[in-house]
Amino acid sequence: MEFNERKLHFIEDYLKVSDVKLMNELETVLRSRKTKVRSISTFKRFSGIITKNEAEELEKIIEHGCN
Repeated sequence: MEFNERKLHFIEDYLKVSDVKLMNELETVLRSRKTKVRSISTFKRFSGIITKNEAEELEKIIEHGCN
């Protein structure tokens, strides 16, 4: 099954969800992924200003603080 076809199947399944707990879990997963993508692009702005090790350490500190 191709990627776009899988997405369409997911959307169809998502529309059929009637369990509030499952809906909340799915939303949490999707939002957390969106946040991670956003934070990675934010770090790219600092490219060349801090070292890779400093960026990784900073990311770990932020992740730890958000949990």
